[in-house]
Amino acid sequence: MVGGRRRNWHGELEEYYRCPAKGHGGCGSLVRLAEPVNKYITALVIAEQQKIQFRKLEDLPPWPKAQELTDLQKRINEQQQNFEAGNISAERHFPSLARMEAVEAGLKRERRQYEGRQQARRHAVANLAEEWGKPDFTMEQKQAAIAQTLTAVIIKPAGNGGRFHPDQIVPVFREDNDQSA
Repeated sequence: MVGGRRRNWHGELEEYYRCPAKGHGGCGSLVRLAEPVNKYITALVIAEQQKIQFRKLEDLPPWPKAQELTDLQKRINEQQQNFEAGNISAERHFPSLARMEAVEAGLKRERRQYEGRQQARRHAVANLAEEWGKPDFTMEQKQAAIAQTLTAVIIKPAGNGGRFHPDQIVPVFREDNDQSA
Protein backbone atom coordinates (compact mmCIF):
# COMPACT_ATOMS: atom_id res chain seq x y z
CA MET A 1 0.00 0.00 0.00
CA VAL A 2 1.05 3.58 -0.50
CA GLY A 3 0.33 6.61 1.64
CA GLY A 4 -1.33 9.82 0.69
CA ARG A 5 -3.37 12.77 1.97
CA ARG A 6 -6.82 14.01 1.14
CA ARG A 7 -9.49 16.29 2.54
CA ASN A 8 -12.33 14.62 4.42
CA TRP A 9 -15.99 15.69 4.43
CA HIS A 10 -15.18 18.42 6.97
CA GLY A 11 -12.39 19.83 4.82
CA GLU A 12 -9.67 18.55 7.20
CA LEU A 13 -6.52 16.99 5.81
CA GLU A 14 -6.24 13.28 6.65
CA GLU A 15 -3.68 10.64 5.82
CA TYR A 16 -4.65 7.33 4.24
CA TYR A 17 -3.20 4.16 2.80
CA ARG A 18 -4.37 2.81 -0.52
CA CYS A 19 -3.63 -0.18 -2.66
CA PRO A 20 -1.78 0.70 -5.89
CA ALA A 21 -3.60 0.47 -9.22
CA LYS A 22 -3.92 -2.91 -10.92
CA GLY A 23 -1.26 -1.91 -13.44
CA HIS A 24 1.18 -1.40 -10.55
CA GLY A 25 0.53 -4.73 -8.83
CA GLY A 26 -2.35 -3.75 -6.52
CA CYS A 27 -6.12 -3.99 -6.58
CA GLY A 28 -6.63 -0.23 -6.97
CA SER A 29 -9.61 -0.07 -4.65
CA LEU A 30 -8.63 -0.73 -1.01
CA VAL A 31 -8.26 2.47 1.07
CA ARG A 32 -7.78 2.83 4.85
CA LEU A 33 -7.45 5.88 7.04
CA ALA A 34 -3.89 5.92 8.36
CA GLU A 35 -4.59 7.10 11.92
CA PRO A 36 -6.37 4.01 13.30
CA VAL A 37 -3.99 1.67 11.45
CA ASN A 38 -0.96 3.57 12.77
CA LYS A 39 -2.30 3.54 16.34
CA TYR A 40 -2.99 -0.18 16.19
CA ILE A 41 0.43 -1.04 14.71
CA THR A 42 2.17 1.26 17.22
CA ALA A 43 0.42 -0.47 20.12
CA LEU A 44 1.35 -3.90 18.70
CA VAL A 45 5.00 -2.93 18.22
CA ILE A 46 5.35 -1.43 21.69
CA ALA A 47 3.64 -4.41 23.35
CA GLU A 48 5.73 -6.93 21.42
CA GLN A 49 8.99 -5.07 22.08
CA GLN A 50 8.19 -4.91 25.80
CA LYS A 51 7.36 -8.63 25.81
CA ILE A 52 10.63 -9.38 24.02
CA GLN A 53 12.51 -7.12 26.42
CA PHE A 54 11.11 -8.79 29.53
CA ARG A 55 12.04 -12.16 28.06
CA LYS A 56 15.56 -10.88 27.28
CA LEU A 57 16.00 -9.39 30.74
CA GLU A 58 15.13 -12.73 32.29
CA ASP A 59 17.42 -14.63 29.92
CA LEU A 60 20.43 -12.31 29.98
CA PRO A 61 23.44 -14.39 30.98
CA PRO A 62 26.23 -12.92 33.06
CA TRP A 63 29.34 -11.88 31.18
CA PRO A 64 30.86 -15.20 30.07
CA LYS A 65 34.49 -14.29 30.78
CA ALA A 66 34.04 -13.06 34.36
CA GLN A 67 35.89 -16.04 35.86
CA GLU A 68 38.73 -15.64 33.34
CA LEU A 69 39.19 -12.01 34.41
CA THR A 70 39.04 -12.92 38.11
CA ASP A 71 41.66 -15.67 37.65
CA LEU A 72 43.94 -13.34 35.68
CA GLN A 73 43.72 -10.61 38.32
CA LYS A 74 44.56 -13.20 40.97
CA ARG A 75 47.66 -14.29 38.98
CA ILE A 76 48.73 -10.65 38.55
CA ASN A 77 48.40 -10.10 42.28
CA GLU A 78 50.32 -13.31 43.10
CA GLN A 79 53.11 -12.41 40.68
CA GLN A 80 53.37 -8.93 42.19
CA GLN A 81 53.68 -10.47 45.67
CA ASN A 82 56.33 -12.95 44.43
CA PHE A 83 58.33 -10.11 42.86
CA GLU A 84 58.15 -8.03 46.04
CA ALA A 85 59.25 -11.08 48.07
CA GLY A 86 62.27 -11.48 45.77
CA ASN A 87 61.11 -14.80 44.26
CA ILE A 88 60.99 -13.45 40.67
CA SER A 89 63.63 -11.36 38.91
CA ALA A 90 62.77 -7.99 37.39
CA GLU A 91 63.76 -9.34 33.94
CA ARG A 92 61.02 -11.97 34.15
CA HIS A 93 58.47 -10.01 36.18
CA PHE A 94 58.02 -6.83 34.14
CA PRO A 95 57.57 -8.38 30.65
CA SER A 96 55.21 -11.01 32.08
CA LEU A 97 53.28 -8.36 34.03
CA ALA A 98 52.98 -6.19 30.92
CA ARG A 99 51.50 -9.12 28.92
CA MET A 100 49.03 -10.01 31.68
CA GLU A 101 47.98 -6.38 32.14
CA ALA A 102 47.38 -6.06 28.39
CA VAL A 103 45.11 -9.13 28.49
CA GLU A 104 43.41 -7.71 31.60
CA ALA A 105 42.77 -4.39 29.85
CA GLY A 106 41.27 -6.23 26.87
CA LEU A 107 39.00 -8.29 29.12
CA LYS A 108 37.88 -5.20 31.05
CA ARG A 109 37.10 -3.41 27.76
CA GLU A 110 35.12 -6.42 26.56
CA ARG A 111 33.20 -6.52 29.88
CA ARG A 112 32.36 -2.80 29.61
CA GLN A 113 31.09 -3.30 26.05
CA TYR A 114 28.99 -6.29 27.13
CA GLU A 115 27.52 -4.39 30.06
CA GLY A 116 26.89 -1.41 27.78
CA ARG A 117 24.93 -3.58 25.36
CA GLN A 118 22.91 -5.00 28.27
CA GLN A 119 22.14 -1.51 29.58
CA ALA A 120 21.30 -0.14 26.13
CA ARG A 121 18.89 -3.00 25.55
CA ARG A 122 17.16 -2.39 28.86
CA HIS A 123 16.91 1.35 28.26
CA ALA A 124 15.92 1.25 24.58
CA VAL A 125 12.83 -0.90 24.89
CA ALA A 126 11.79 0.07 28.40
CA ASN A 127 11.32 3.64 27.20
CA LEU A 128 9.89 2.89 23.76
CA ALA A 129 6.29 3.64 24.74
CA GLU A 130 7.35 6.88 26.42
CA GLU A 131 9.68 7.97 23.61
CA TRP A 132 7.35 7.13 20.71
CA GLY A 133 5.20 10.25 20.99
CA LYS A 134 8.03 12.71 21.59
CA PRO A 135 8.84 15.13 18.76
CA ASP A 136 12.53 14.18 18.78
CA PHE A 137 11.73 10.45 18.29
CA THR A 138 12.31 10.39 14.55
CA MET A 139 10.45 8.54 11.83
CA GLU A 140 13.62 6.49 11.25
CA GLN A 141 13.62 5.37 14.90
CA LYS A 142 9.97 4.39 14.64
CA GLN A 143 10.62 2.49 11.42
CA ALA A 144 13.55 0.68 13.06
CA ALA A 145 11.37 -0.37 16.00
CA ILE A 146 8.68 -1.60 13.61
CA ALA A 147 11.26 -3.45 11.49
CA GLN A 148 12.58 -5.24 14.59
CA THR A 149 9.06 -6.50 15.29
CA LEU A 150 7.24 -6.93 11.97
CA THR A 151 8.13 -8.05 8.48
CA ALA A 152 4.77 -7.03 6.98
CA VAL A 153 1.30 -5.75 7.73
CA ILE A 154 -1.55 -7.24 5.70
CA ILE A 155 -4.72 -5.17 5.46
CA LYS A 156 -7.84 -7.08 4.51
CA PRO A 157 -10.84 -5.58 2.70
CA ALA A 158 -13.37 -3.99 5.04
CA GLY A 159 -16.55 -5.32 3.51
CA ASN A 160 -19.70 -3.25 4.01
CA GLY A 161 -19.34 -0.02 5.96
CA GLY A 162 -15.59 0.38 5.54
CA ARG A 163 -14.97 1.09 9.24
CA PHE A 164 -11.68 0.15 10.86
CA HIS A 165 -11.56 -3.07 12.84
CA PRO A 166 -8.39 -4.76 14.16
CA ASP A 167 -9.47 -8.08 12.61
CA GLN A 168 -8.83 -6.49 9.21
CA ILE A 169 -5.13 -6.11 10.04
CA VAL A 170 -2.83 -9.12 10.05
CA PRO A 171 0.61 -8.34 11.47
CA VAL A 172 3.40 -10.65 10.27
CA PHE A 173 5.79 -10.82 13.21
CA ARG A 174 9.51 -11.27 12.73
CA GLU A 175 10.54 -14.77 13.74
CA ASP A 176 14.02 -13.82 14.94
CA ASN A 177 12.81 -11.61 17.79
CA ASP A 178 15.72 -12.60 20.00
CA GLN A 179 18.09 -10.25 18.15
CA SER A 180 20.00 -7.55 19.98
CA ALA A 181 18.52 -4.11 20.33
